[in-house]
Amino acid sequence: MAPRQLPPVTVEYLTQMWSELNDRHFTGLLPPINLVWSRRLTSSVGLFTSPRGPRPRLDQKGLRPPATREIRLSLPLLHQTSHASEYGRQEIVNTLAHEMIHQWQYDCLKRRPNHGPDFLRKMTEMNRDKPLAITSYHSLQKEVLALTRFA
Repeated sequence: MAPRQLPPVTVEYLTQMWSELNDRHFTGLLPPINLVWSRRLTSSVGLFTSPRGPRPRLDQKGLRPPATREIRLSLPLLHQTSHASEYGRQEIVNTLAHEMIHQWQYDCLKRRPNHGPDFLRKMTEMNRDKPLAITSYHSLQKEVLALTRFA
């Protein structure tokens, strides 16, 4: 049995970063949200979920949608790329900021989260604040393939 991975940063650190990004880029308008490390999320580095958000129906395995909104970060992917390095912490912040844009779309714009014009506009605006380097899609294809059981 493989040893359990410890998150590269604590949930308290994520909450502090979320709060700072909320104040700086969303003028504190985002309501509090659960931030969680997911051991099962391996096809994406992060995911914003809500009862009526991007995955409102039962999934293929019959799992129910979440009861509350949350931002999930992939422990396997972000652990591989980021354990204790400054680059790694920045990757976590960029991923968190990306998911916060989806939260903004859902909570403030009352729109289904996507990577359309609203997302791109907000991403560009936030990227002016260095060292943020938010992208539409993650660049961890090698890491995703390494975690894929049926490649």
